[in-house]
Amino acid sequence: MKRALLLLAGVAVISGGCRMFAQLQQSDFFSRFVLDKSVKAIAYKGVDATRGPGGGGIGGTVGGIGPRGPDVRSSSTSSSGFMIIEEGVNKFEESEFYEALASRIKKEIEESHASITGSGNSTSNGFYIDYKDGNLIGRITISGSATGQVYTVQAKVDESNKP
Repeated sequence: MKRALLLLAGVAVISGGCRMFAQLQQSDFFSRFVLDKSVKAIAYKGVDATRGPGGGGIGGTVGGIGPRGPDVRSSSTSSSGFMIIEEGVNKFEESEFYEALASRIKKEIEESHASITGSGNSTSNGFYIDYKDGNLIGRITISGSATGQVYTVQAKVDESNKP
């Protein structure tokens, strides 16, 4: 009985320690990033963010201690949907939207005390931004597409303490 309790207590301590270690191995940007919030913050003229499917996300962290020290990788995927304006002076222009969103996300990265190490266009309707925060390196990749008047944007954030 004592042995079982000691084993259970040991597993709980190790499990909690690993979870705590993984949480400590995420940048401020990673832990605070919310795509839906970033899209709404740019207040782009061709977007009606008050209507549409909204947003959501999933994420996770895995880690371990190997022969070369701790190895932690975090990944998060989220999406945001909104209605686009198709006519008039406030017509949605995809390239302008992505320029505004990239600028906003770069600002969020810098406000979280990380440095931008690279960026570019991953596709005609998307971009990526590489960043570094202490010993963590990360990349956020944004892409999107329209179905009728609904535009959906996806974000994937990957972060690791190993290149």
